[in-house]
Amino acid sequence: MPCGDTAFVEKHDEKWYESPQPAPGQAPPHPTKLAAEGLSRYAQEKFSVRAWNALSKHFEAGIEFSMKAPIDVTCPVCGHTQSMK
Repeated sequence: MPCGDTAFVEKHDEKWYESPQPAPGQAPPHPTKLAAEGLSRYAQEKFSVRAWNALSKHFEAGIEFSMKAPIDVTCPVCGHTQSMK
C-alpha cells in the first residue's frame, strides 16, 4: 500500500478475502474476512493486468496493459484511503 502497510488478499470461491500476514516459514492462515469493495476491486484488476502482461510477454506481442483508472482503496491496517493504480 502507498502508506507503507502491507495488505494481503486472497481469492477463494470467486470472492476476495483479507488474510493475516503469514509468519516467516509458515503457510498463511485461512482468510476469514471479506475484503472491502475497493481493495477487492483493486486486487481483481491488478491480477488481470498482471496476467495479460504475462501473456503478452510470453507471446512477444510487445503490448503492455495497465489499469484504466485509479481505484480508491482503504488500507485495512491504518484506515487511510488512497488512490491506487
